[in-house]
Amino acid sequence: MRTYKTWKWEKIYVSSCKVCGQNFEHAKNNAMYCSEYCRGRSYYNYIKKPIQISKCKYCKKDFRHKKNNAMYCSPRCRSSYVWYNRNEVVI
Repeated sequence: MRTYKTWKWEKIYVSSCKVCGQNFEHAKNNAMYCSEYCRGRSYYNYIKKPIQISKCKYCKKDFRHKKNNAMYCSPRCRSSYVWYNRNEVVI
């Protein structure tokens, strides 16, 4: 399976791929992926965020979002909420 040239004093490490679980040999002790394909899949899974459903803080309607801290369904609801609650003191 070795496709690279190693020196006789160089260690060969065996690890399992973090994406597919396949065992692979490598020359560096910090390799995590068996191929460029698995490396790309890992990045894709990292940036892909699930769609969540929350209730708008102003109009109380359900809305879909990808950010964890989304509280309003639109900029209009956000500005209206801030406008109507501008006199509240937050301690």
